[in-house]
Amino acid sequence: MSIYEYQVYSPVIGWCAPSPDDECPAFADKATGQRCKRPGLHAYQVVLDDASDTAGFRYATAFHRLDVDREGGRQAGRLTDTIRRREWKKDSDALGLRDKANSAVAQWAAVDMLRDMMLHHMRNRSITDLVSIG
Repeated sequence: MSIYEYQVYSPVIGWCAPSPDDECPAFADKATGQRCKRPGLHAYQVVLDDASDTAGFRYATAFHRLDVDREGGRQAGRLTDTIRRREWKKDSDALGLRDKANSAVAQWAAVDMLRDMMLHHMRNRSITDLVSIG
């Protein structure tokens, strides 16, 4: 089983999970495209290959362009890219991916997930809540 993780680029925040208004979900089943839950870091591994960057991401200008070939490939982001995707494979399906994916990828994935949870929490707070924190 494989799950796609999508992120969108925000000039203010950087790469983050898509908002509910975006055309793609944060996580989707690769086979069906249906929205699904975040994969568990212990049960899944990021797929690393020649078509992805060192964290497993592929880049595009739009959601529907991720599977379209482009000159130079999709493993490096360009200034115009606003979406990126990486594949997570269930550990039993991964067969050797753990050897290729070093612990740094898993650590950065965990940091990404924590940041996304914090941003989601902050999006749902009012400005007065945020001012009273500081």
